[in-house]
Amino acid sequence: MFELRKNKDSIRLGVISDLHLGNINDRVDLLHLAYDYAKDNHIRYVINLGDNIENVMPHDKNDLKINTVEKQIDYLIDVYPKDNNIKSLVLYGNHDYYSKYLGGIDVAKEISSRRKDLYNLGYGESYIRIADNFIKLGHDISYLKDYKLNVSTYLTFLGHIHSYRIKSTDDSIVVAVPSLSDVSPSKDINIPGLLDVEISFYREMISVVSIKNIDLERNIITSSVEHSLNVNPKKFMKIKDSFIK
Repeated sequence: MFELRKNKDSIRLGVISDLHLGNINDRVDLLHLAYDYAKDNHIRYVINLGDNIENVMPHDKNDLKINTVEKQIDYLIDVYPKDNNIKSLVLYGNHDYYSKYLGGIDVAKEISSRRKDLYNLGYGESYIRIADNFIKLGHDISYLKDYKLNVSTYLTFLGHIHSYRIKSTDDSIVVAVPSLSDVSPSKDINIPGLLDVEISFYREMISVVSIKNIDLERNIITSSVEHSLNVNPKKFMKIKDSFIK
């Protein structure tokens, strides 16, 4: 679990997902624009929610511009941005996991061993900690469900869906993050982009989450929302106790 340090009473994050590097519709240019945006806006953490490479899967062999897992990993190593002032936290998704599932290459292990700046959050599900708050990160991998911790936190970010959506209640926000590629496996329209997320705290508990959806290609904000959370101290402690023994 990675711990993030907030600046006084807030923290700002860049959140991206679904790069699919090695697919004919990947967008390395947008990946670099995402890091340029983070640098220009003093964002210290970029969270990547998985499907970093396309892998070699039976249903998408005609969509590959790089046709081996090994070469796709080399490609990612070469093109993934590096900035000493930005910490990159990387979850791995179903496309990344496919070769390991077959008993072959562990993509997460290979990438993190060669790019120490890309912090490995593992496959499918992870949690990050800010003070005593925990944020859930997810990318659906159906055959990993039995291994998930699956704690219901106040704030969740999901990859895999390839389109931007928010589902919120008084005490929870679930955010589907757009793909940072032109790969669109669903019927939903995907506008590639980055989420600029600012989290504010009151008495050390998450109180307000502000999200801007950034269309990097056009350099515009396509939507901006602010959601206040009604954090129940008892539920807050229950979540905390799930991680802190």
